[in-house]
Amino acid sequence: MERSDRQNQQILHGTDKELAPKPAELVTLPSHRNIHDHDYTQIVIGLKGQTKFDISASTALLGPAKDVWLSRGASTLLAA
Repeated sequence: MERSDRQNQQILHGTDKELAPKPAELVTLPSHRNIHDHDYTQIVIGLKGQTKFDISASTALLGPAKDVWLSRGASTLLAA
């Protein structure tokens, strides 16, 4: 589905609440195994330490200065 110029402007300026990017948050990942999903796309960037993400049918190792792209609705297992 193509977006109109107005919709693109709403996204660009953050006035479309559903599609606008959410502000960045600094969080500590849990130390226990945790399976979940989100209703938004998420980019996780490692600052220190290492953890493994099992995302749908693939695995990603996250460490300092590495990133993981988590698509909206992707089943994610955070393996401590």
